[in-house]
Amino acid sequence: MKHSTPIATWSISKMFLMGIIFVRCAAGGKKNRRRQKAGIYMRLFTAILFPSEAITELGRIQQSIEKRVQKARMVPSSNLHLTLQFLGEVTPDKLPSIKATLREAGEASVPFSLRWEQRLGHFGPLQAMRVLWLGLQEERAGLRQLQSQVARKLTAVGFPPEQRRYEPHVTLARDVIWREPENWQSISVPLIAPFTVTELVLMDSRIERGKAPVYEKLDSYPLCGEP
Repeated sequence: MKHSTPIATWSISKMFLMGIIFVRCAAGGKKNRRRQKAGIYMRLFTAILFPSEAITELGRIQQSIEKRVQKARMVPSSNLHLTLQFLGEVTPDKLPSIKATLREAGEASVPFSLRWEQRLGHFGPLQAMRVLWLGLQEERAGLRQLQSQVARKLTAVGFPPEQRRYEPHVTLARDVIWREPENWQSISVPLIAPFTVTELVLMDSRIERGKAPVYEKLDSYPLCGEP
């Protein structure tokens, strides 16, 4: 009579456990999508949107990226944005206080200019980048002041910011695997015109299985503080 070895038993147990985790994650994701469709909660974030000229130039960069990758999930042009703060899952009853808070943040902030970096950055290892992005730089600390205002005021109504350092960037692609990883920095980034930020926006992210998220602008708040 054959007996299973400890290694074989461990492998079978591990496979069984991974199967349970996969089923639970899939069920959880399906449940969350149903709850979102039913209007039980929204997935909200605050952001800065870009002028159409910048979106066009970012699209050209994405085309250059696509030619050099084995695979990647490119961000649709309609989803390109600069995140200020991610709020996560929010029930509709919280929406009025969030909107009032963001209105106050806009009233306390002044318009400012942003300029684009001419190099790409990434999160995750070179061989399998989790996020490929293009950075932005502020002039006269306007972006940091706005982000700080938003974070402080949202914290007061129950939405604290992430603990990691704020890194202003636009995500161009996710889950990137290059054909030649050592040459990824050779992608040419054109000189994109600076632009002036005059408002922040509140966005809702709707997730459909197997599709890119759909972002909808819920409201906008002008920056009308005194310089």
